Amino acid sequence: MKTSTKIIVIAACALLALCAIWRQSYLSAENKRLQSNVETLREGMEQYTVNDSLSAASIARLQLKNAELDEYSQTLAKAVSDMGIKLKRVESAAQTQTQTIVTVDVPLRDTLFIHDTIIERAKQFQWSDAWTNIKGIVANDSVTCSIESVDTLIQVVHRVPKKFLFFRCGTKEIRQEIMSSNPHTKIVYTEYVQLE
Repeated sequence: MKTSTKIIVIAACALLALCAIWRQSYLSAENKRLQSNVETLREGMEQYTVNDSLSAASIARLQLKNAELDEYSQTLAKAVSDMGIKLKRVESAAQTQTQTIVTVDVPLRDTLFIHDTIIERAKQFQWSDAWTNIKGIVANDSVTCSIESVDTLIQVVHRVPKKFLFFRCGTKEIRQEIMSSNPHTKIVYTEYVQLE
């Protein structure tokens, strides 16, 4: 065998070895990503309270590719599209669902409404605090009620370090923490997706 042929064969073998090493590292990273996603979906969302009244939630991130996001959460992908943002430009997206429940005991007041020459008697009520305003009228056969609720959701994405004995190093997972500023609001669902 000629020397030049040997060099070509050695170069081809080296190239194949490099391709195999690259493919193995890619598959290893892909396996780690999928394993992390399975763990996140299995654990779900953790709910807790801050200052004994404010609802908060914690969830690990899902790492999805653009095609996977469209398959996994069509509503999130549609919302991104409705905002006029191309999915390939999105780095991460989060969605949170809250529920506001306010139970109040409000006294009724007698009120007279004069329409032209007709006088109508009704009961009126109003209650408010820093986050919610409720007012309404109880007439003969109907109730008209207006409820306004204001809430701010604070979302923080952070790294959770790996622990080895007393040392913290590397990144175990990326988590999203969400806190509601309204004590009447309960965080029902949250999701944090990072696109690759």
